[in-house]
Amino acid sequence: MKRNLETRPSTDFATLLERVRAFLETDRPELEPAPVLRELRAFAAWRDAEVALTAPPSRHEVERYLAECSVQHGNQLGSLRMHRLQVAAPMLWGMPYASMIAVTRRQHQRLPKTNGKSTKEVLRAVVARLPEELQPGLVARMNS
Repeated sequence: MKRNLETRPSTDFATLLERVRAFLETDRPELEPAPVLRELRAFAAWRDAEVALTAPPSRHEVERYLAECSVQHGNQLGSLRMHRLQVAAPMLWGMPYASMIAVTRRQHQRLPKTNGKSTKEVLRAVVARLPEELQPGLVARMNS
């Protein structure tokens, strides 16, 4: 059964995290709250102490955080970290902000992947995994 938690801004960070933990245990019992709380601490540290965690992030701020997480940890882990923020967003900032984070994550996942390899290099790697009797013919076709 879901219950409404009051969403008054709290000046005590530990109290705020406990309220998020209680929210997750009630509304999302299948989730482990520890990774979400760790991500909230990381986001708060990234944001700076001057901006309270109860202040909703802007789209630009979410995009920047996702970009930095992706550069530091890779796209998949960066997206996972944003997912953890998204889980806590309804309690902290409301559903519109959770939706904004979801849209930002989806857009980021659809960005073109740049792996630094040319199409020919990728094709050569694929051909190299094929049986040896097929490789010469395919390599000749690639080079023509």
